[in-house]
Amino acid sequence: MADPLVNPVMQGDYQQNALEISTAQSADDVLKQADALVRHDSRADLMQAACYYLAAAHFLENQDPPRSAQAYHSAG
Repeated sequence: MADPLVNPVMQGDYQQNALEISTAQSADDVLKQADALVRHDSRADLMQAACYYLAAAHFLENQDPPRSAQAYHSAG
């Protein structure tokens, strides 16, 4: 999958998602949204899911490193 942050629209989506995550619970919610989008299996949904995974992974780096690593892996 191409790096979603190269695309300016996807970069904006990532930044918006990152701003909305303020707690571990909101990170969980974002990961659930990403999981749901992956099940749709369209390119647009997969790219949006990647942005969700990246935003959650970034937030979780200090709070829960193993979950962060899993979210980074899912983004790929």
